[in-house]
Amino acid sequence: MLALHRQLNLVVLALVLLHALVFAFGMPGGSLLMAFVPGISGPQSLGYTLGVLALYLALILGPSYYPRDRIGRRTWLLAHQLAALSYAVALWHALALGTEIRIEGVARTLTLALQIPLLILIVVRLFRPRRAADQLSATLRRGRYAGPVGWIDGNGDG
Repeated sequence: MLALHRQLNLVVLALVLLHALVFAFGMPGGSLLMAFVPGISGPQSLGYTLGVLALYLALILGPSYYPRDRIGRRTWLLAHQLAALSYAVALWHALALGTEIRIEGVARTLTLALQIPLLILIVVRLFRPRRAADQLSATLRRGRYAGPVGWIDGNGDG
């Protein structure tokens, strides 16, 4: 499952870069500056700036797994948990600029509704990690966290 998670992360990063390049070269008014430099985009500056920031957050935080031995587990864990921030910023980019959001009706409602479970899962994951080892707090990581009934600590014993 972890290997799939890492592979999907790399695929998503490639698709996000492709999205920026298609905008830069394929859209009227698009440019490399607008696609990769925050704050340059003119009248809809906030939406584009959020997209650029989401891109950089995803590129920095997404693949943080690979240098985790060099940066330390706590730094990696913080980066990994903050990677959800790139999703939130990208969502605001989509809400500000996305064609599926600008139209009315079922497509808009469905797009927004599908974000709710994912946002809930991100919040739960950030504030209630499944394993004690994923806690940002050193005290909680040392095993002083009892957790809810039925909670599994990653060693197979609850």
